This record gives sequence, C-alpha cells and structure tokens, in this order.
Amino acid sequence: MHTETFKTWLKARSALNHFFAGDKASVAPIFAISAIPIVMITGIAVDSSRLSSARVHVQAATDAAALSAAAAYGTGNDSWKDIANAVFDSNLAQSDELTDANLETDVSVNTVDNTLTMTAKGSIPTTLTSIGGFEEMSIGNNEDGTISSTVTLPIFSDYHKGQIVLVMDYSSSMYETVGGTQKYMSMRDEASKLVKYLSQNLTNTDVEFGLVPFSHAVRVTMPKNYYYGQTGTTTTTSCVDDRNYPYNLSSETPNTGTTYNSTKFFKASCSYFSTNKLNVRPLSTDHAATNTQITEMIPYGNTHISLGMETAWHLLTPNLPYAATENTEETLKAVVLLTDGKQTSPGNGPNNALSVAQAEANLEVQCQKMKDAGIRVITVSFDLADADTEKRLKDCASVNLDNVAAGEDPPDPPDKYFFDVDTNEELVTAFGIIRDSLARTMFVSK
Repeated sequence: MHTETFKTWLKARSALNHFFAGDKASVAPIFAISAIPIVMITGIAVDSSRLSSARVHVQAATDAAALSAAAAYGTGNDSWKDIANAVFDSNLAQSDELTDANLETDVSVNTVDNTLTMTAKGSIPTTLTSIGGFEEMSIGNNEDGTISSTVTLPIFSDYHKGQIVLVMDYSSSMYETVGGTQKYMSMRDEASKLVKYLSQNLTNTDVEFGLVPFSHAVRVTMPKNYYYGQTGTTTTTSCVDDRNYPYNLSSETPNTGTTYNSTKFFKASCSYFSTNKLNVRPLSTDHAATNTQITEMIPYGNTHISLGMETAWHLLTPNLPYAATENTEETLKAVVLLTDGKQTSPGNGPNNALSVAQAEANLEVQCQKMKDAGIRVITVSFDLADADTEKRLKDCASVNLDNVAAGEDPPDPPDKYFFDVDTNEELVTAFGIIRDSLARTMFVSK
C-alpha cells in the first residue's frame, strides 16, 4: 500500500476505534458520527483505485512522450522538448482521472549514456477522502515522487554511413520572395534542418556533408596545379567554370602533368563570392561549421546548374582534388539539388563550343552518370516557371526505390526523388520527405 494511503487508513482506523470505545451515546448521534469513518474508508478505496489508474495513464503518457522526444532529438529537431510535452498533454487528455491533475514535466538528455529521460511529478485531487483533510494524492511511484521513462536515443547503423552534398542555387533570383520570405532564406532554413536532422543535432560523425553554392561559377579551394595555366602544390582559392568537354562530364582527376593541360579547371570571374560566403565545402563531419556557412551565404550572379552538379560529383569521389573518404562500409551517397530558375550560363561542348543548350545537355548526362555510379540524386524545383527545366530536373532525379523495395507497383512513370514546389509550406513538406527518406537508409531506428 502506498505510504500516504496507508497513513490515511491508520487515521481512519484510529477514529473508528475511538468511536466504538464509547457506550453512552444515543443511536442518532452514534449513527451520524459513524458515517464519517465509513465515508473515509469508502473514500480510501475509491481514491486508491483512482490513483492506481491515474499512475498507469501517466506512465503511458510519459513513455509515449519520451519516445517522441527521442525520435525528434535524434534527428536534429530543436523542438524535442515541446514535442515531448505536447505528446504528454495529448495522452493525459484521454484520462478522466487526470482532468484536474496538477503535474509538472521535465525532459533531459544524457549525452554520455545516449539516453533521454522524461519525468512527471505532481498530484491529483481526492474525492471522499478529502473529508479527512487529505486534499490530494501524489502521482509519483518513484522514491523522488516522480513517474519517469528513459529511452535510448536513435543511433546510426554500424554498416550504413552517409555522404550528402547540398547543391544550392545562389543566383540573384533567389533574392525574390515567396509568401513574404526571400527564397534563399527558405532554402537556407530547410538545408540547415536537414544537416541537423541527419547529424543528430550536429553530433553524429557517421554522416558527412558537402556544400556547393552555385550561380554562374563556383568558388573552390585546391592546389594551384589543378587550375589551367598554373603550377605548384600550394593551396589557393578561386572561382572556376566548366572544364573542357567531355571532362566536364566526368569526375576524373585532372592531369597536372603539364601547365596548360586541357583537363584542368578554368578560373572564372567571381566578384562578391568571397563576401557572400559562396564557397564550395568538401565533405566534412564538422557539422557546426557546415551549418554556420549555410546560414551565412547570400545570392549573387547567374545560373549554371550543370556546373553545380559537376562540382558535387567531384566532392563525392575519392579522386583528387577533393579526395572524399572512401568508406569500406556501405555508404549512402546522395546529392540534393535545389534551383529556382532555368539554366542561363553557357556550358562547354564539343570543339569548345559554348551555349546554354549545351549546359542543359551536360546536366542530363551528368545526372545519368551519377545515378549509374550509385549516387542518389534528389532534385527540387522551387517556384520555377519553366516546363523544360522542370522536366529536366525530374528526369535527373533517381527513381524512388522505397515503393519498389516494399513490393508495390510504382506509378507510370515510377516515382522519382523530384519535388516541384511553389510555396514555403510545400518546400518544408518536400524537405521533410527528403530527410525522412535519407534517414531511413542510414538510421537503425528513428
């Protein structure tokens, strides 16, 4: 029997013993007085049952809240505490015993043990027992007066890692607004959430992220001898354009054997790229720094989608100049491309011919080769009013194998990792699906 309930029972028994010890009272007063301890005993039984039922409901609500909070925390959702409390309150509302409960909750994470604990503490009001001066009953069933639930946070599999490159359109059109918000800011917010989500709040080093902010050029850091016309291995930062055709359709290492080798990268003009933080970031496990750069970048220039994808492909290979880590374990390699406009910068073609049409054709070949290499290509069309580009992005995207793996018949044509969004709300939904899809591949559970 719970301590408070036992004390109440003892007091009621003492009152009864005192009552029955007297023998001079009349029947009516005796009956009236005897009703009090009888009501007390009935109240103890009723309230004990209510307390037991309430504890079961609070424990269930605490368990559900802990699991929900752990899933949110483990995937980088900053609102994990709010989620825990919302789930807890929702479950409590389903119990009549807890309608008037006065409860406080706390949710905390132990990063050493990789656990999350949700606790509830407080009381529920009594019914008939209140005539004995007992107004409430403690809900706690632990020594500290709490009900608690501790769960293990989600972890990445020992056999699945991730290398993900975000290819983001930072051309000047991204300054335009959708729903009162500049497009690049909406893109920035979702990219930041993706990094936090998949890195378990910037802590998990089983996943690497790279950034390719592109407009008409990309700004890279590499040894000098990879730039056309330069020699030496000193590292330097500069903007580059397309490589010569067909090397711009390949992730092969440039030939640095001669100064003017046609496989090297060509420097390009890029005023304001440095000021606007538009720097290509090779794959890294420094998620805090990756997230910081995402929040700092500002648009500038025209649109060269194929150059962005060409650069992303380089980042994902073990070839120089970026030399991505080649994990011996199974690794998910993925590119997430977002653009709001059609191609406006020319691309290199046969015989060094430059044209926008060639850049569009280059993108189609790049996407297919990347998919053939096992890279998952995810494309997002954001407020893009060009049917040809939208189709190209859809064709570029990988087939969504989730349905196929589940034994379902995919639609005709098969579902793609392509998202055509026109509002901020649709963008949020699309990135939520993208994050969940990537997480399902890498997480043991979530």
